[in-house]
Amino acid sequence: MTSYTPVKLAFNTVEPDGCEKDKAPIIFLHGITASKEYWNEIPKNLANATKRKVYAIDSRNHGDSEWSEVFNFDCNVDDFLHFMDQIGVSKAILIGHSMGGITALKTALRAQSLTRLSDLQIQLKPTPDGRFEYKSNVTSLLETLKNSADLMLEPTGVYDKPTCFIYGELSPFRVKDAEEHIKTLFPNSKLVGIENAMHTVHNDCPQDFTEAVIKFILDQ
Repeated sequence: MTSYTPVKLAFNTVEPDGCEKDKAPIIFLHGITASKEYWNEIPKNLANATKRKVYAIDSRNHGDSEWSEVFNFDCNVDDFLHFMDQIGVSKAILIGHSMGGITALKTALRAQSLTRLSDLQIQLKPTPDGRFEYKSNVTSLLETLKNSADLMLEPTGVYDKPTCFIYGELSPFRVKDAEEHIKTLFPNSKLVGIENAMHTVHNDCPQDFTEAVIKFILDQ
Protein backbone atom coordinates (compact mmCIF):
# COMPACT_ATOMS: atom_id res chain seq x y z
CA MET A 1 0.00 0.00 0.00
CA THR A 2 1.34 3.43 -0.95
CA SER A 3 1.91 5.83 1.92
CA TYR A 4 1.68 9.61 1.62
CA THR A 5 3.15 12.53 3.49
CA PRO A 6 0.30 13.90 5.63
CA VAL A 7 -0.65 17.57 5.45
CA LYS A 8 -1.87 19.70 8.32
CA LEU A 9 -5.67 19.82 8.46
CA ALA A 10 -7.66 22.83 9.63
CA PHE A 11 -10.66 22.17 11.83
CA ASN A 12 -13.48 23.63 13.91
CA THR A 13 -14.52 22.21 17.26
CA VAL A 14 -17.69 22.20 19.33
CA GLU A 15 -17.51 21.22 23.00
CA PRO A 16 -20.96 21.13 24.62
CA ASP A 17 -21.80 22.00 28.20
CA GLY A 18 -21.40 18.84 30.24
CA CYS A 19 -19.13 17.28 27.62
CA GLU A 20 -18.31 13.67 28.55
CA LYS A 21 -14.64 13.64 27.60
CA ASP A 22 -14.25 9.90 28.09
CA LYS A 23 -16.51 9.31 25.07
CA ALA A 24 -15.13 9.06 21.55
CA PRO A 25 -15.54 12.36 19.69
CA ILE A 26 -17.55 12.87 16.52
CA ILE A 27 -15.62 13.96 13.42
CA PHE A 28 -17.24 15.38 10.27
CA LEU A 29 -15.65 14.91 6.83
CA HIS A 30 -17.01 16.99 3.95
CA GLY A 31 -17.50 16.34 0.22
CA ILE A 32 -15.17 17.22 -2.64
CA THR A 33 -16.47 20.76 -3.26
CA ALA A 34 -17.18 21.66 0.36
CA SER A 35 -15.33 22.59 3.55
CA LYS A 36 -15.65 22.34 7.33
CA GLU A 37 -18.30 25.09 7.36
CA TYR A 38 -20.56 22.98 5.13
CA TRP A 39 -22.39 21.29 8.01
CA ASN A 40 -24.02 24.47 9.36
CA GLU A 41 -25.66 23.82 12.76
CA ILE A 42 -25.50 20.02 12.65
CA PRO A 43 -22.18 19.63 14.55
CA LYS A 44 -23.43 21.86 17.37
CA ASN A 45 -26.76 20.03 17.54
CA LEU A 46 -25.05 16.63 17.69
CA ALA A 47 -22.61 17.82 20.34
CA ASN A 48 -25.45 19.04 22.55
CA ALA A 49 -27.53 15.89 22.05
CA THR A 50 -24.73 13.37 22.62
CA LYS A 51 -22.48 15.33 25.03
CA ARG A 52 -19.50 14.50 22.84
CA LYS A 53 -16.81 16.80 21.51
CA VAL A 54 -17.25 17.39 17.78
CA TYR A 55 -14.68 18.22 15.11
CA ALA A 56 -15.31 19.36 11.53
CA ILE A 57 -12.19 19.21 9.37
CA ASP A 58 -11.04 20.62 6.05
CA SER A 59 -9.53 17.94 3.81
CA ARG A 60 -6.27 18.64 1.97
CA ASN A 61 -6.72 21.12 -0.89
CA HIS A 62 -9.87 22.42 0.76
CA GLY A 63 -10.69 25.40 2.95
CA ASP A 64 -7.91 26.35 5.35
CA SER A 65 -5.98 23.07 5.20
CA GLU A 66 -2.64 22.73 3.43
CA TRP A 67 -2.69 22.41 -0.34
CA SER A 68 -0.76 19.75 -2.20
CA GLU A 69 -0.25 18.53 -5.76
CA VAL A 70 -1.01 15.03 -4.46
CA PHE A 71 -4.70 14.30 -3.99
CA ASN A 72 -6.68 11.07 -3.77
CA PHE A 73 -8.86 9.29 -1.24
CA ASP A 74 -5.99 7.18 0.10
CA CYS A 75 -3.89 10.21 1.00
CA ASN A 76 -7.04 11.62 2.65
CA VAL A 77 -7.00 8.57 4.92
CA ASP A 78 -3.34 9.15 5.81
CA ASP A 79 -4.12 12.81 6.54
CA PHE A 80 -7.05 11.85 8.73
CA LEU A 81 -5.17 9.24 10.77
CA HIS A 82 -2.38 11.79 11.28
CA PHE A 83 -5.00 14.30 12.44
CA MET A 84 -6.30 11.80 14.99
CA ASP A 85 -2.77 11.30 16.29
CA GLN A 86 -2.33 15.07 16.58
CA ILE A 87 -5.45 15.51 18.70
CA GLY A 88 -4.69 12.42 20.76
CA VAL A 89 -7.73 10.38 19.71
CA SER A 90 -7.61 6.63 19.09
CA LYS A 91 -11.33 6.09 18.43
CA ALA A 92 -13.96 8.32 16.88
CA ILE A 93 -17.39 8.37 15.30
CA LEU A 94 -16.98 9.46 11.68
CA ILE A 95 -19.67 11.26 9.71
CA GLY A 96 -18.79 11.76 6.06
CA HIS A 97 -20.60 13.06 3.02
CA SER A 98 -19.67 11.95 -0.49
CA MET A 99 -15.84 12.19 -0.67
CA GLY A 100 -15.79 12.44 3.12
CA GLY A 101 -17.92 9.31 3.35
CA ILE A 102 -15.41 7.43 1.21
CA THR A 103 -12.57 8.69 3.41
CA ALA A 104 -14.47 7.49 6.50
CA LEU A 105 -15.21 4.12 4.88
CA LYS A 106 -11.59 3.54 3.88
CA THR A 107 -10.33 4.72 7.27
CA ALA A 108 -12.61 2.27 9.07
CA LEU A 109 -11.49 -0.61 6.86
CA ARG A 110 -7.84 0.25 7.45
CA ALA A 111 -7.88 1.20 11.13
CA GLN A 112 -10.60 -1.20 12.39
CA SER A 113 -11.32 1.03 15.41
CA LEU A 114 -13.83 3.59 14.19
CA THR A 115 -17.58 3.92 13.85
CA ARG A 116 -18.63 5.44 10.56
CA LEU A 117 -21.91 7.21 9.88
CA SER A 118 -22.40 7.95 6.22
CA ASP A 119 -24.23 10.22 4.49
CA LEU A 120 -22.19 19.69 -3.53
CA GLN A 121 -22.04 22.90 -2.48
CA ILE A 122 -19.29 25.27 -3.70
CA GLN A 123 -17.34 26.99 -0.93
CA LEU A 124 -16.02 30.51 -1.56
CA LYS A 125 -13.61 32.80 0.29
CA PRO A 126 -13.13 36.59 -0.07
CA THR A 127 -10.00 37.98 -1.75
CA PRO A 128 -8.26 41.23 -0.66
CA ASP A 129 -9.82 43.16 -3.55
CA GLY A 130 -13.35 42.19 -2.53
CA ARG A 131 -13.92 39.41 -5.05
CA PHE A 132 -14.61 35.78 -4.19
CA GLU A 133 -12.73 32.67 -5.24
CA TYR A 134 -13.07 28.95 -4.64
CA LYS A 135 -11.96 27.93 -1.17
CA SER A 136 -10.32 24.84 -2.62
CA ASN A 137 -7.23 23.98 -4.63
CA VAL A 138 -9.25 23.79 -7.84
CA THR A 139 -6.26 23.10 -10.09
CA SER A 140 -5.29 19.99 -8.16
CA LEU A 141 -8.89 18.79 -7.79
CA LEU A 142 -9.62 19.14 -11.50
CA GLU A 143 -6.41 17.35 -12.44
CA THR A 144 -7.30 14.50 -10.10
CA LEU A 145 -10.83 14.25 -11.46
CA LYS A 146 -9.47 14.07 -15.03
CA ASN A 147 -7.55 11.01 -13.87
CA SER A 148 -10.43 9.64 -11.84
CA ALA A 149 -9.27 6.03 -12.23
CA ASP A 150 -6.46 6.93 -9.84
CA LEU A 151 -8.77 8.60 -7.35
CA MET A 152 -9.74 5.52 -5.37
CA LEU A 153 -9.01 1.82 -5.41
CA GLU A 154 -11.83 -0.59 -4.62
CA PRO A 155 -12.15 -0.87 -0.82
CA THR A 156 -11.05 -4.17 0.69
CA GLY A 157 -11.35 -5.75 4.11
CA VAL A 158 -14.20 -6.10 6.57
CA TYR A 159 -15.33 -3.66 9.26
CA ASP A 160 -17.68 -5.40 11.69
CA LYS A 161 -18.50 -2.57 14.10
CA PRO A 162 -21.82 -0.65 13.94
CA THR A 163 -22.13 1.42 10.78
CA CYS A 164 -25.00 3.48 9.39
CA PHE A 165 -25.43 4.48 5.74
CA ILE A 166 -27.84 7.41 5.51
CA TYR A 167 -28.99 8.26 1.99
CA GLY A 168 -31.50 10.42 0.18
CA GLU A 169 -34.25 8.38 -1.45
CA LEU A 170 -34.29 10.86 -4.37
CA SER A 171 -30.52 10.72 -4.88
CA PRO A 172 -29.20 9.49 -8.25
CA PHE A 173 -26.76 7.37 -6.23
CA ARG A 174 -28.75 4.21 -5.56
CA VAL A 175 -27.35 3.26 -2.17
CA LYS A 176 -30.15 0.79 -1.46
CA ASP A 177 -29.29 -1.11 -4.63
CA ALA A 178 -25.76 -1.65 -3.31
CA GLU A 179 -26.88 -3.06 0.04
CA GLU A 180 -25.62 -6.58 -0.64
CA HIS A 181 -22.15 -5.29 -1.53
CA ILE A 182 -22.14 -2.92 1.45
CA LYS A 183 -22.91 -5.84 3.75
CA THR A 184 -19.86 -7.75 2.50
CA LEU A 185 -17.61 -4.93 3.73
CA PHE A 186 -19.74 -3.73 6.65
CA PRO A 187 -21.71 -6.74 7.95
CA ASN A 188 -22.93 -4.83 11.03
CA SER A 189 -24.35 -1.96 9.00
CA LYS A 190 -27.83 -0.60 8.48
CA LEU A 191 -29.24 1.64 5.76
CA VAL A 192 -31.51 4.58 6.53
CA GLY A 193 -33.34 6.27 3.67
CA ILE A 194 -34.47 9.87 4.06
CA GLU A 195 -37.63 10.69 2.12
CA ASN A 196 -37.56 13.86 -0.04
CA ALA A 197 -33.75 14.11 0.17
CA MET A 198 -31.26 13.91 -2.67
CA HIS A 199 -27.45 13.49 -2.48
CA THR A 200 -26.98 16.27 0.06
CA VAL A 201 -29.18 14.68 2.71
CA HIS A 202 -27.95 16.93 5.52
CA ASN A 203 -28.85 20.04 3.50
CA ASP A 204 -32.13 18.80 2.05
CA CYS A 205 -33.53 17.40 5.31
CA PRO A 206 -31.21 18.53 8.13
CA GLN A 207 -33.62 17.68 10.94
CA ASP A 208 -34.31 14.16 9.67
CA PHE A 209 -30.60 13.61 9.09
CA THR A 210 -29.66 14.88 12.55
CA GLU A 211 -32.31 12.75 14.24
CA ALA A 212 -31.14 9.64 12.39
CA VAL A 213 -27.53 10.23 13.44
CA ILE A 214 -28.45 10.95 17.07
CA LYS A 215 -30.56 7.78 17.24
CA PHE A 216 -27.73 5.71 15.81
CA ILE A 217 -25.19 7.08 18.29
CA LEU A 218 -27.43 6.78 21.35
CA ASP A 219 -28.51 3.25 20.42
CA GLN A 220 -24.93 1.93 20.55
